[in-house]
Amino acid sequence: MSAPFEAASYLFRSERRVRVLELLAGEPRTPGELAAETDASEKTVRRALGRFEEFGWVRRTGRHYEVTEPGRAVADRAHNLLGTVDAAATLCPVARWLPDSFDVDVGDLADVRVTVPETADTAAPARRMVEVIAEAKTVRAVAFAVAPGAIEATRHSDRADLVLTPEAVTFVADDPELRPQFRTMLAAGWGVRRFDGDLAYNLVVADETVMVGLVNESGAPSGLVESTDEGVREWADEQFEHYHDRAEPLDPERFSE
Repeated sequence: MSAPFEAASYLFRSERRVRVLELLAGEPRTPGELAAETDASEKTVRRALGRFEEFGWVRRTGRHYEVTEPGRAVADRAHNLLGTVDAAATLCPVARWLPDSFDVDVGDLADVRVTVPETADTAAPARRMVEVIAEAKTVRAVAFAVAPGAIEATRHSDRADLVLTPEAVTFVADDPELRPQFRTMLAAGWGVRRFDGDLAYNLVVADETVMVGLVNESGAPSGLVESTDEGVREWADEQFEHYHDRAEPLDPERFSE
């Protein structure tokens, strides 16, 4: 076993060891303080600190231990790696349905949330999407399907810009409850356009939150991916502009009585 691999293996075999190094990256601490903050015995903490000293990650200054610059780098990378593993595990149930254009670094998705349909609650992804939209002041969306309650939730935002496929437009225009809601949105000057092309997912940007509604091979909802990561927002902005620029303004007469 190489020295770097041995050091990494030692660190990652214990969540408390990672936590000790992260705490020291914040500020110097005594073994007693570290023991209290990690819920470990002081003996265990001292043993870990001894190994960290061997690796050159920490040094002792009186009663305290402080992290070295190499140790700080290890702490940062350890945090990022664990975040990547956690995000990958969260995305695993829906990863195969993510669009090919979703080229976001998984390591940046520390806050990613995935809502999947359950046997007893197949509408969970759609309901979660509506919950987020209802709290947003601005909404942008590209959609081939309209979730129950989504139009009503969007109508209460300060501004909305929507790009809908012909199927979604027809669904709204033929629904006696949704049609007047849509007329109100159009009368308020909100942007609604029609995209005559293929769309394999629903995209919603509600304030700072990006939501990607996925479907499986049969076209059934397979999950909702949700994140506020800057990289995801940049991707979502690009996708929205791509479809928006290729869409045509919607004729308001389509939603007349």
